[in-house]
This record gives sequence, C-alpha cells and structure tokens, in this order.
Amino acid sequence: MTEPRRNPCELEIDLFCHGVRIDPSCTLFEDARKVTRTRAGLGSGLELILPGPLKDIWMNAPVEEDFVRGSPYLLVKDGARYQVRDERTGFAYDVRIPVEPAWYTSRTSRGTEVCKVGVLQGTYLGVYIANSCLFWYSNPPMNCRFCTTGSNVGVNEVAQKDVEDVVEVALAAKRESGVTFVHLNSGHQAGRDLAVAEPYVRALKERVGILAGVQLMPSKDLAGYDRLIDLGVDHFSFCYEFHNPAYFERYLPGKQRWFGQQVFFDALEYTSKRLGKGAVSGEIIAGVEPIEDTLRGIDYITSVGAFPTVCVFRPVIGAQMEGYPAPKYDEMRVVFDHVYEACRKHGIPIGAAPNIEVSLIVQPDDTRYLAKRSLATWLYETRLALVRRAARPIFAKKMRAEPRRLSTPEPMPAERATPIGKPNGNGHGGNGRAPSPPGAEPHGAAPACEAAATPVPATRPSDGPAEAASREAAMERIFAMLRAAAGAAPGPFELDERPAVLEVVPRNLVRDAENRCRLKLFRPREDKDRLCAFFYKRSNLAWSRDRFSYGAVEFLPDDVTASDLETWLAWLRDGFDPDRRPPRLRRAFLYTIPE
Repeated sequence: MTEPRRNPCELEIDLFCHGVRIDPSCTLFEDARKVTRTRAGLGSGLELILPGPLKDIWMNAPVEEDFVRGSPYLLVKDGARYQVRDERTGFAYDVRIPVEPAWYTSRTSRGTEVCKVGVLQGTYLGVYIANSCLFWYSNPPMNCRFCTTGSNVGVNEVAQKDVEDVVEVALAAKRESGVTFVHLNSGHQAGRDLAVAEPYVRALKERVGILAGVQLMPSKDLAGYDRLIDLGVDHFSFCYEFHNPAYFERYLPGKQRWFGQQVFFDALEYTSKRLGKGAVSGEIIAGVEPIEDTLRGIDYITSVGAFPTVCVFRPVIGAQMEGYPAPKYDEMRVVFDHVYEACRKHGIPIGAAPNIEVSLIVQPDDTRYLAKRSLATWLYETRLALVRRAARPIFAKKMRAEPRRLSTPEPMPAERATPIGKPNGNGHGGNGRAPSPPGAEPHGAAPACEAAATPVPATRPSDGPAEAASREAAMERIFAMLRAAAGAAPGPFELDERPAVLEVVPRNLVRDAENRCRLKLFRPREDKDRLCAFFYKRSNLAWSRDRFSYGAVEFLPDDVTASDLETWLAWLRDGFDPDRRPPRLRRAFLYTIPE
C-alpha cells in the first residue's frame, strides 16, 4: 500500500530519523546558513523550514552522519525553489532554506567570530557559556555517551564566552534577525553552574532586553534558582535524557555518579512552581530507551506543569554512540502523538512565547499537526489561542532592558555535588559537599590530567632565541618522522603542509565512501614544548568549515616513537574505529585548534 503524503510534523519526524541527502543542483553555499556543530553536537545539520497551514516548522535535518547515505529523502533545487523529494513515494515537499544573516559572519569588537560565540538554531540564539563540561576531563571520562560537547569547544567555538561578546551578539541577533530568546547552557562546572550563568543573565536582561533561558546541571541549593529568577530568567530546562533509571545510569555516567535522577526532578518541580505552567522544560531523548519509558517521561514532565522537550536521538559524528542506529519513524510518531495529548491533558500552554522556533527538536506546538479531532482538542486549541493573545503584553514587558535587583542573598561558596552513594564530610551521603570529580578544577583552569602530564615551575623565565630554535628543531624532527611514516605506511596518504602545521589526508575508502578522517600536527602553545596530534573528520559538504573532532594526543617530542605514528596512521586509514583509539588520546582540550 502506498504511504500517504506526510503533513509538516510527520515530515519533520521522518527527516530526523533518516536525514536528507544533498543533490548537486543545490547551491547551499550561497543560500543556507553555515553548518556548525557546537554544544552537544545536534546542530550539525542543515536548517530547513517546512511550511504548513498551522505554522511553519523549523528543523535541523541530519546531513553529515553516515546513516544519511541511506535516506530516501533528497534535497533538490528547481530554479529558485527547494524541494525535499521522497524517493519511496515520489512525493515532493516544498521547503525553504533560512539564509545566513550578515551579522552572523562578522566579528565582535574583541575580534571574536560571532558564529563562535553563539549559534542560530531555528529562530533562537544558543550560547554555550563556559568551557567544556568537566565530565570530559575525569579519568575515565564520564561524559554522556551521545554528546560531543567536549569535542566541539576549542574546535568549532571559542572555549570561554566573554560577557561583552555575548551582549554584542545578542544585540545584533535581536536588531537584525528579530531574535527574541537567548538560550544559555553549559556542561558540569563542579557545582558553580548557577553562579557561572549569573553575569550573562544580568547583562542580557539589563543591556539587551530579551527572553533568557538557562540549561545547566541541577543544583541541590534551590535558592540559586531564586537568584536567577530575580535576575529575570524566563525559562529553565533540565536535561535528564532518559526516564528509565537503568538507561540514565548506563548512558549518563557523570550525571548518575554526581547527581542522580532525583536531583533533576527536584529542580524541575521547584522551578516549575516558581515560574508557572509552561515556563520550564524537561528534556529527554527518544529512540534509545524503550518507548514505554519515554511515554512515562512525557507524562511525568507535563504532570508537574513543565513542557516536554523531546529530541529524536541522532548518532552524531564522534560521539561514543555514533554507531547506534537511528530511531524508526513509526515509533517516533507514537512518541509525538503522546506529546500533544499529554500537553492537552495537563493544559500546558504550548507555543505561547513569541518567535521561538527550536530547530533541534520536534517542538510541542509542532505536534498540533498530529492532534486527533475531538471536542477536547478544539477546547484546548481555543484556550491556546486565547493564551497567546493574552501573553503578548507580558512578553513585551519581559523583553524591556531594565536594571535587575536581587532579593536573595549572595551565594555561598561554590556548591560541590556529592556522588550518589558517596559520604560527605559528615559521613552522610547525598546532600553534603564533596570534592569535585577527577579533573574538575576551578573554572578556567587546565584539567588535572594535563597538569599532571606536564609539570611546570611556578615561574618560567622568558625563552630566548636558543630555546625557540630548539623547539622548532624538535617540531621539524617530528614532522620528518610523520612524513616518513606516511610514505612507508599502507595508504595512500597525502600531506598538506603549511607554516607550523602538518596535515595528513588518507586517500582510501571507508565503508565504500570517501575517507573524511584527518590528522593535524601542530604546537598548541608557542612557548611550550608540547605538540598535538589532532584527529578529526572534515564535513562532507564542500562549503562547510565544520570539523568533527575525535580527540588529540599531546606529547613531548622525545616521548613519541615511530610505533606511535604508525598507530595514528592506521587509525586514520581505518576510519577512527572506536575500539582502536590510540593510547593517550584525549577527547577534550582547552585551547583553540588552528584552521
């Protein structure tokens, strides 16, 4: 039986599950936004707008991942019009490609590229405010298994966002693109998460006048949320990902060890009561845990007055779950049917905020296309229309730039999350303070593993010409070793050399496709002896500068052997097999990788 034509939300779900291939007729280098993988990695797709009678749907369609090669969907350009064609059915769906605004490719007054400060995802501006999540620096790493945050910071975005840069970018986004919402998020910051966000929230509310949301690790000190609410936070979101406790523990080892699900639930419920129905979201992933658990998660989130932010699992490049299968459309259709019904049942006011289209997820108000016709649905939709109208002056007031006064006291010294089952200083588990996890140093410091690997004196005299010449000679010696190893190894390999950088490019096929893997050798800090071998995949889109990091090996010139180089080249040639990672490979680092 021929499948029926999909409505915009059904098409969105199916595109999330399959991705879309790019036909040569497309001129996306002229027509589209830059494809940039930042934050957790979900934004590594192509921004599309799916027009429809209820609303236009914004989505970030997968285009880079390996599973996309088997997609039935093909993006084509016919004259000035873009279409997504389903080769199974022959249906063609008109789509629009959001253009990249001029301000997006400019620089701030401090010289920072705007697109490395914040990223447009749909119609909102996302800013990863702190350097990489500290879960990535523990030994072994405790990062979430689907995430690539630690691989992106320093690669596709700057590591630490300056408040002035964030203000400038938000002002440009508001003025030139009508952006109404800035979403601030961060990974684990060793208990200082809420305090880290405060200066950004204050600056955005006082100097920009814009809706502000924060997505941080949950705090057991709930008064910290009161401070952010006083500063004007409009939205909190809590990513606990999996409602099934066993999946939470398996795929979120850091969150399980240092927080546990209940801490997320406590913060979600507290902030939902403070801000009111529909101002807080619980974020979960669909397509990994059993679907029944995902449905229970949606029921729980809506029952406490929050709205469900449900992400269709995407096996992003470089993540530990890169090889996990993408979800099936039929199951995801059931999930998003349930999103609408749960929101209706609990009266969640979906779609009330102005001009907020989040392209990384199927938004709750996208699911209006899935609603079953009934009196209950009609009553809910009528109520939503009234809420949207009544909310306009409320949101207009929230978007006025004005001073903020705090009624809550200054925060206590940085909270430290206690690992589940670990005792605190009083011999009790759970709520006391405890040392941060291995590698969780003070904000902005180098991780412990780096400090341990390279002891340096407290004061170091300035290098003279002899020291600089010695470092250059040592680097050239390693470059020569790599040239020789590439020439002798099964390949073939090509070398791309420029001042102080040597890049190795394999010319073989991996799984019947071009090998996108690359090795870049350079010195990360001019006045240090250490060198870095950086492993990444280039984008499969010729017009994209995106890089998909698989980590780096840092080493002193005397500590690398010909055998090490052979191991690196074999890993490069074989397509970065996750079971054959080189020794000493680090997944995250706190410096900028050269272009």
